[in-house]
Amino acid sequence: VQLTPRAPAAAPRPQPMQAPGVRRAEGIQVDNLRNVDPESLGALGKTEGGLGAEMWRGTTRREAIALVAGLPDRPQSRVLRDVASRILLSRALAPPSDPGDEPGSLLGQRAAKLIAMGDVEGAKTMLAVTPQQGRPTAMDAADARLQVLFYNNARACGLARSLQSEALDDFTQRLLIHCNALDGKLGEMSLGISMLREVAGDDPAMTTLAEAVATGRKNVVIETVANPKPIHLALSRAAGVPLPPDIVNTTDPLVLYAATQAPNLPLGTRIDAAERGVDIGAVPVEVLRRLYAEVKFSPEDKANALSRADIIGGNGARTLLFQAAQAQSVPVAQAEIVTKAIDAARQDGRYFPAVRAFWTTLDAIPPSPEMLWFAVTAVRAYLALGDADSVTKWLALLRVSAGLREESQIAVRRLAPLARILGASEGAASLEEILKDWRAGAQQLPGLLATAPLLNGMLMALGENLPASAWEGVAAGKPAPAPMPPADLWFRFRARSGDLERIISPDDAVLAGRGTLARPVSVAGLPATGGGKAGVAPPLLLAMSLLGNAAPTEMAPAVIYEVVRVLMAAGETRTARLLATETLLDAGL
Repeated sequence: VQLTPRAPAAAPRPQPMQAPGVRRAEGIQVDNLRNVDPESLGALGKTEGGLGAEMWRGTTRREAIALVAGLPDRPQSRVLRDVASRILLSRALAPPSDPGDEPGSLLGQRAAKLIAMGDVEGAKTMLAVTPQQGRPTAMDAADARLQVLFYNNARACGLARSLQSEALDDFTQRLLIHCNALDGKLGEMSLGISMLREVAGDDPAMTTLAEAVATGRKNVVIETVANPKPIHLALSRAAGVPLPPDIVNTTDPLVLYAATQAPNLPLGTRIDAAERGVDIGAVPVEVLRRLYAEVKFSPEDKANALSRADIIGGNGARTLLFQAAQAQSVPVAQAEIVTKAIDAARQDGRYFPAVRAFWTTLDAIPPSPEMLWFAVTAVRAYLALGDADSVTKWLALLRVSAGLREESQIAVRRLAPLARILGASEGAASLEEILKDWRAGAQQLPGLLATAPLLNGMLMALGENLPASAWEGVAAGKPAPAPMPPADLWFRFRARSGDLERIISPDDAVLAGRGTLARPVSVAGLPATGGGKAGVAPPLLLAMSLLGNAAPTEMAPAVIYEVVRVLMAAGETRTARLLATETLLDAGL
């Protein structure tokens, strides 16, 4: 098996975390749908992480569709990506249309956005709970995109033919070329390629692959794919033509997902795609673990995994160390393997996929005095994973030894503010003491001290009573230039978030992430009232639109401050803490 070589060493970039405990539905129970408006359908009720039946209150159908369409397709925050998916999958009363207005289908727009974001598992779930008869065209288009990913050509092409009467978008045009190539319709395929060339420009890789499928040619070599799309992978499978490894050098989540499923790609390339996909939240970590387990290593490699990992490098090293960790039962040995794996992953820019993949091994290592050397690694990993309980346990071990070991004291000082943000127990120390100790430790690291204003802002957004001393040592001066959202979007968000703070009472709050998407879901008996927070969807959707495809740290600090505040106002306390932690990790704290 040829695995991807080690990437050039680069300065480690702190990676944000993903909300833990969230799984996609595997079993869907569909009950009587006769009394349910199809536009109100969804996979998530309140207990599964949905935002409640009244989440669209105060919104028209047209406005709701526009808000969903305005969501970013490539959100950089994993936490906000999860919020977006939960909103799109929530079972809720559809907002009314104005008299005489035909705004379109909110259900179809939700499915389209799930696909655009690369939430393949969410889109599958949405389609599973939606009756096929009479569903909007956008649902058929989403269905077709899914079938391409899973190489179900018969269904994908059937849907494509039915979509021909609509205005053809780039995807449908490419899919029809693929289908005509499969059917050997050279004339129609060539016409489709010519039409696509006029609209989207030349695509030599697709043209070559389509011709190979239609003619049965096998001696075809594709050296590179300039702008890879899922259809390239589907055509290559049909043609039996290998694709170059650079097919996964993309941020397109659908390409990464499809690459993990493609048997004609080298296993190392599929692992590379899975790591990239886990990093952006598009590929389930179970897929990455399964691919890691498929690689065959020699007995010598397995017996000397730590030393062999240095020689192999790249995702090959992570694969070997993952298998070694799975086979190991001694905690000290497990900790050595995990440390090696995530340190190397940080150098390769794959820290988050590594800690996600090794999460089960981390959980098997108990905090104990003999594991003190591993405590800082564990706390950092669990902060990235958003696991507050595990942060508490390992930080307590460090705190016990802080009076005897200077290294432990320094670690506690630097980690305690993040633990507080995440909601982990920080011991008996007050917030004032935590911040004072943190500033004392940060004096020797000017880059770390520069994050103090953002740290203070996140604490304030979470409702902490910030002491005046928190600003001591923070240099006053001209604000650094940072982008703000468009004025109209910003003020619409402020108006909506103000409404939310006035409407929602504290006892309405339901912590996010408490439910699991892995439970069977019923779509019958949608309640008319209750089950969540009234009118919560619009301000949250606007909050995500503020950031667009930028990372939280790429916008003015006031923007992420307001986003965290609106999450708190919506009762999404857990999500607010996760987002604040993600932001501070990304900022280097």
